[in-house]
Amino acid sequence: MMSSKDYSTVLFSGISSDAFFFQGPETGVFVEEDAFQKSEKREYQLQSSNNKYLVLDAEDGFLFKNLNREQQKGNKFDIQFYNDSSHIERKGKAAILYANIDDQTMVVCCSENHKIIPEAMDLPSIIVETAHKALFYMTKISPSSTKFKFESSMYQREFLGLELSVAVPSLNRLVLHYTDENVDEPTEFRLV
Repeated sequence: MMSSKDYSTVLFSGISSDAFFFQGPETGVFVEEDAFQKSEKREYQLQSSNNKYLVLDAEDGFLFKNLNREQQKGNKFDIQFYNDSSHIERKGKAAILYANIDDQTMVVCCSENHKIIPEAMDLPSIIVETAHKALFYMTKISPSSTKFKFESSMYQREFLGLELSVAVPSLNRLVLHYTDENVDEPTEFRLV
């Protein structure tokens, strides 16, 4: 037995692949679901281990480029953090990365074919799914490190990373990399 938010008794009914079910009181009392709820937002530049900065290119999507100091000033990404009410132990803080371009919020998203794409969307206030195309778990490499990894909530053990661009070999693309727990520099980023 459990209780709903007004402390009415509810009975455990069953489990599916992504939810727990309870039989609630007949009075129609709302029982809250586990969810990710929007919390703080911070502005950063994402810098790769080879000192390039993440930019959103209108034609080529998310790329890492060398930027001079003047270019760095106008190149900011926001990270919207989410509080996790699921009580599932996770390694990092739930977050969505995005940039505002021409009055449009362009979000770093995972596609169905494990690619990273920019997608225009309004940031959700609450995410009820356990996996969402724009939700990543941001984890500090070590307590003393200034580097972070971003694991996809959709694809376990796949992290945001770098890959040389085929179209423009001097640039790196933002991609998903499958990796184990060992240090993998192409998936590490500094927040500046």
